[in-house]
Amino acid sequence: MTSGGHDPNRQNPAEPAGTAPGEQPPQYQQPYQPPQDPAYGQQYANAGNESGPGWAPAGEYAEPQGYRPAPPPAYDMSGGYPPAPPPPPGGPAGYPGGPGYGYVPPNQFSVSNAIGYAWNKFKANPWPWVVATFVFLLAQVIFGVPGRNSDSTELGTVAGIVSAVVGVLLTNGFVHSALSEVNGARAEIGSFYRFRHFGQFLLAAFLMALPVIVAGVIFAVSLLASGPLAVVLGLLLGLAAIALTFLFQWTYYFIMDRNMDAVTGLRSSVNAVRTNVGGMVLLWLAFAGLYLLSVLTCGLGFFITLPLFFLASAWAYRVTTGGGQIA
Repeated sequence: MTSGGHDPNRQNPAEPAGTAPGEQPPQYQQPYQPPQDPAYGQQYANAGNESGPGWAPAGEYAEPQGYRPAPPPAYDMSGGYPPAPPPPPGGPAGYPGGPGYGYVPPNQFSVSNAIGYAWNKFKANPWPWVVATFVFLLAQVIFGVPGRNSDSTELGTVAGIVSAVVGVLLTNGFVHSALSEVNGARAEIGSFYRFRHFGQFLLAAFLMALPVIVAGVIFAVSLLASGPLAVVLGLLLGLAAIALTFLFQWTYYFIMDRNMDAVTGLRSSVNAVRTNVGGMVLLWLAFAGLYLLSVLTCGLGFFITLPLFFLASAWAYRVTTGGGQIA
């Protein structure tokens, strides 16, 4: 012990017992204390002392930079519901977004599509068709009426032949112009009088008329016998003539469109019409009704009906046989 009362051999009270002087006391590991969750609403009390992006004062959440929440949709507070979204495009027929039941695509054959197409084409370019129809009707009056009213058999026969040739000549122009419209070219007045393949048209007209002539001769002979048999035979021959005319209706279109000869055109027309007999019968019946209305209008309706017939026939021919785009 020193004079000051200090004993150097005495252990420092700040050091644990058993520790030599100058020796570091052993470090004891503190028992693990799990972190305490902050109380609800108290988020990291020392957050307010931190700095830098992403930190906020205690009790607040930091809003991510660059993010702005979208505003809530505006609902009708009067008790209604928000409008439903529009239906998606396309879809099966009869469901939202799809065509309804019975819808027919515009380039698929139907009577409504045929007449609608013809009307749109005529409406877009009417005057060449009106002028050509006027010339056609005028020619029938000039060459047809005198032959029918003549007392001379020879004169009537000649007038009938001339009228038929002029009719075929003008029909050539109508077929050519109708196919031009289907191909995308606008018909002009001059396009009705170019007379392409006119020789094959005349031959085809004769071949188509031949069965009708034969049927007429047979019917005339049967009338000499009179009786119910003649009536039945005449009816059958008349139906046969109508059926042949129906099957031959696209002969001119095949000759004009595909440069066929008359015989090949007749055969091609029969084969093509047979693939769509039902649709073509309905189209013929529709135009029969339109022709009747044209007669009731003192012939004025023919200025629309005749162009519609050739345009609808050209469209039906192209849809049924293919061979090119439809404009």
